[in-house]
Amino acid sequence: MKIYINNYNIDNLSKKLKGLNEYLINKTNSLEVYSDEGIYAVDENNIYNITYLDRPVQKINYTDDVEMCIDLSTTNSIIVNQLPSDNIILKLATYTYKTCPRSKVKLIVNFTLNKNMEYKPYNFYFDVSDDIDINGPIFKEDINVFLFHLN
Repeated sequence: MKIYINNYNIDNLSKKLKGLNEYLINKTNSLEVYSDEGIYAVDENNIYNITYLDRPVQKINYTDDVEMCIDLSTTNSIIVNQLPSDNIILKLATYTYKTCPRSKVKLIVNFTLNKNMEYKPYNFYFDVSDDIDINGPIFKEDINVFLFHLN
């Protein structure tokens, strides 16, 4: 499941990420391709046709100052051999952060390449294993580490 922080000013995120460097576990580059035929993701190895199954979003008050949205939507990826010729391409980078190797909570930050050839964050969320209790101490400990650095 994905958990988003409501009303967070994404413009502040670039400055805050330096404090998270010790938790960075992975950086990947990819392309997102949008066309009338669908949405596609391209990584180093494959082209995927992506479909989304939207589900209702649940809002929770994590603290008095932090409201979160829990998104239980899912995606389905099918490997394809080619892209439609009429499309829009976004160059992306994704950074993944974890507080420890066995953690079931990841902070995902998505960047897009802008016209100045700089990667700027445009989205971030917590990727949380479906078997974790979001009211439990393990979840809260990991989330609190990230919130400390993001505030």
